[in-house]
Amino acid sequence: MELGQEQAWSNSNSSFAYLIGAEAHQRSAKPSPGARAFHLRPDYKQIASDLLVVWDVLAIPATGFLSLALVWSATQTSVLSLHPLVERGSPPLVAALLAPLVLYERTREPEAAYSRAGATTLRCVGLFGLLVGITMLTGKAGAISLQWLSLWLVSAVAATLAGRSLLRIHVSGLTKKGILRERAAVVGSGLLAGRLVADLQRRSGGSIDIAGVFHDDPSSFGDSSVERAGTVRDLVELGRRWTLDSIYVVDAGDCEASLERVLSVLMSLDAEIIACALQQAAAGDKHRNASQSFHRVRLVGRPIVGWGMLLKTIQDKVLGLILLIAALPVMLFIAFLIRRESPGPVIFRQKRHGWNNSEFEILKFRTMRWQSEDHASGARQTSRGDPRVTRVGRFLRKTSLDELPQLINVMRGEMSLVGPRPHPVAMRTAGRLNSEIVPGYACRHRVKPGLTGLAQINGCRGATEHSYQLWKRVEYDIAYINGWSLLLDLKILVLTPTRLVFCRDNAF
Repeated sequence: MELGQEQAWSNSNSSFAYLIGAEAHQRSAKPSPGARAFHLRPDYKQIASDLLVVWDVLAIPATGFLSLALVWSATQTSVLSLHPLVERGSPPLVAALLAPLVLYERTREPEAAYSRAGATTLRCVGLFGLLVGITMLTGKAGAISLQWLSLWLVSAVAATLAGRSLLRIHVSGLTKKGILRERAAVVGSGLLAGRLVADLQRRSGGSIDIAGVFHDDPSSFGDSSVERAGTVRDLVELGRRWTLDSIYVVDAGDCEASLERVLSVLMSLDAEIIACALQQAAAGDKHRNASQSFHRVRLVGRPIVGWGMLLKTIQDKVLGLILLIAALPVMLFIAFLIRRESPGPVIFRQKRHGWNNSEFEILKFRTMRWQSEDHASGARQTSRGDPRVTRVGRFLRKTSLDELPQLINVMRGEMSLVGPRPHPVAMRTAGRLNSEIVPGYACRHRVKPGLTGLAQINGCRGATEHSYQLWKRVEYDIAYINGWSLLLDLKILVLTPTRLVFCRDNAF
């Protein structure tokens, strides 16, 4: 695999990040599992930078009208022609429309926006030149006074630079507090890993927290300046508790198969996986050791990032709240029927796999008699004609009304309205754990589990009695992750009610 260019692994082109996570956080290299702090994913920087468009669209016309008022109050005469559109302030409005096209420069590093103050000033001058040109072409060259234009230009430049300065201060403040620092881990042998850690710290300017260096071979850390934090599987366990933004892999092994093996383990985490290789210094370079740096290649991205994740979160919260309020009377009636038919709690709780391969407690209406341990563990799936299922429970399972309490999971942030269905932690198919049947099964945990999903609208409901049924569901889940879009989510939500009516064969 060649270095120096971006690649996607396993057909995953763009990826996935949950912007906000309340996960364990420490400024030290080794995070404490018990520490909990507010954490923002790196995507927040891009969103904050994109909001400069809103700032410019508001600031440019605002400074235009303000400078117009100042000039008018000083001269006590109208500085505009009698043309009604110009009299109503059309130049500031035209400038507001042009501002995003001329001033906006998309960057993932908002801190650099203020350092390009000269470029921003030139863009403002260009914007006003374009505005004057449009005025001349429309035959209204005398509609704007020189006093107004000069004052407007100066105030507009000051406003745009102020917005970028505030952005830099905001992002820098969050970084210093540890809220916006990149969370990373390194996979590799001791000597190279130590050099990579130093290179990452140097390039980031100290804005990165490295959780540790992980490798399966302890003997490779003999002469290294860094300590081995654990195996690659230990890293996965850490990633469940301390959300990682990036995993840097260096010297995974002597062959491509070793890299594939490492990736197959790490693919359960919602983190960007980057391969690193030591860049060779130029021949005769006397400062070879000091100048060494690493080539980087992105192997795996996060499935949902930036605005996509923000919009999906808003969709979950808004639609989830609406659906929860609308379903409340039905849920109360179902609770009454369950309590009337059999003793035991109304709500059934069960540990299931969630986002980032973590575990959470799912909520469902109880559909079985409260008596067996395998009901709570999920090790034994429901079978056709299962005597454990109550009469009310059989109807609830057929109609999927037993899933309604999961709207609470959605509001908690543990689930999404749309995503791969969460499976019980101990779930077995044909007597084997799901992860033993499907290689890379945990890849479906890189997104939040959903109330419904692509597999469900394609007929994959109910128990998985055979391994081919599990394979089919995982294929749909991976297809959803790789092809995610907000429109796909809306399509699945619209189709779900009709599929519940016509696809009941495997729901029992």
